[in-house]
Amino acid sequence: MFFSKSKIPQIDKILTTCHKIFVNFLIIAIMVTGSLFSILASTTGAQATTTCRTITVIHRGTHMVFLWHLVLVDKNGKHVLKKEHRWHKEIVDVGKKRIIKLVPVKGRRLYSIRLRREDCTNFPSPQQVTPTTTDTVSTTTTSGTITSTIMTPTTTSAPPQATANLSISTNNISYAGGNVSLTYTSENASSCTLSSTPALWTGNNPATVSCNGNYSLTLGQSTSQQQWVITFTATASNGQSIVANQELTQEAPPQFQISSNWSGYVVPSAATLITATSGQWTVPTLNCSDTYNAGEFTWVGIGGLTWPNGGTSGTLLQTGIADNCVNGVQQDSGWWEEFPSNPNTDNTFINFPVSPGDTISASVFQDSSGSWVTVLQDITTGLEGIMVTGEGWGVEPIGGSEFVYQGTTTGLYYSGGYTAEWIVEDYTSMSSGTYVPFANYGSVTFTNLTTSLTSWYLTASEGCEIVQNNSELSTPSLPNTDGFSLYYTGP
Repeated sequence: MFFSKSKIPQIDKILTTCHKIFVNFLIIAIMVTGSLFSILASTTGAQATTTCRTITVIHRGTHMVFLWHLVLVDKNGKHVLKKEHRWHKEIVDVGKKRIIKLVPVKGRRLYSIRLRREDCTNFPSPQQVTPTTTDTVSTTTTSGTITSTIMTPTTTSAPPQATANLSISTNNISYAGGNVSLTYTSENASSCTLSSTPALWTGNNPATVSCNGNYSLTLGQSTSQQQWVITFTATASNGQSIVANQELTQEAPPQFQISSNWSGYVVPSAATLITATSGQWTVPTLNCSDTYNAGEFTWVGIGGLTWPNGGTSGTLLQTGIADNCVNGVQQDSGWWEEFPSNPNTDNTFINFPVSPGDTISASVFQDSSGSWVTVLQDITTGLEGIMVTGEGWGVEPIGGSEFVYQGTTTGLYYSGGYTAEWIVEDYTSMSSGTYVPFANYGSVTFTNLTTSLTSWYLTASEGCEIVQNNSELSTPSLPNTDGFSLYYTGP
């Protein structure tokens, strides 16, 4: 067997073509492998999940054809048989197994090989979105164009997270109650809620609110300490939520001194005689439908306290407003009193009209001549009622130089006291000698408190509340820098 010389140039040409095809195949393989390494490198170090997919590379070209001449000669050298064979070399990859076989053909044969392989790539964590882009790699051979299509991950940033902020006007509030304001803000949130544990308001809890807003509420008086946790929750469009919390505490009521008829504050002086005190308040509107026939006094004074170990802080000199419900109708008047005195002196100012909502200023003091004076001013009407010991009492315009006498105080003297008071009182009926039904006054706030003491301030231990028949009727708030409030707590 031998090759025909006439066929050798053809074989050389075929070998050259196959060489070019093989070189181009190597180029494509290198480019595909480089792209895969780039994909893997781009995800290194991320919190990843693994995704697998098939990459297809299609190669087109021509198989090499092997040619043989089979020539049989006799003993004389003559050709007795001449036969030409053409063989096609076919290569098939199945997994990692390669099958090679020769197939006889009559001429050149085109082939198409489709290679498939699984490629596994790490993708970023769920906070990132990783779409894909298509890269096309091409090369040209003498027999055509070889094209590879590769899916390459493209990393984009995750959507911004929602934020939540909650602020509160105060984290602690008096047992007497008050106003609380909440301010909440958020960015990148699609919905927001506000909740409280335990419930702080009626209605939905949690309540759906705007993601930037305010909420105000008013707490009433408490009988024990209370605490709440308020939560603002902001939720983004992708379902991610974030919360902000604030705590609110309402103080427990202090242990005030118990009195059968006084509610307010009493400031004691251990050794120094108190020679002046004053305060201001607004005339309350009584709930006369609740307490149809009832009353209360609101006043400022010096002395009159009975010490726990016996004795008193001195005779009581006072001035203030009487607020009464008479057959369901409120009636108000101004007065002054020294108690006890002989005879007992308790007088109401004439032509001194008083109405709910009027601003009242009251003071008790010793003047430069040694006389004791009470002054009750209705700042709303511009009138004042005055009493001067040893002279008399009457009414004049505020700031006037002389009042019109409505009565004499000749023979009335006062020696001062060792306590200063700001009081709402359940007073005693002169006819029956018992306490009148206590009027529902709602609340009263004393401000602008003064005394003649050089260094003093209110403390909770100086507060007192009215308790009758084991029932609390009136109680004060804790003091602040300007005064305190009183609240009706009766049945």
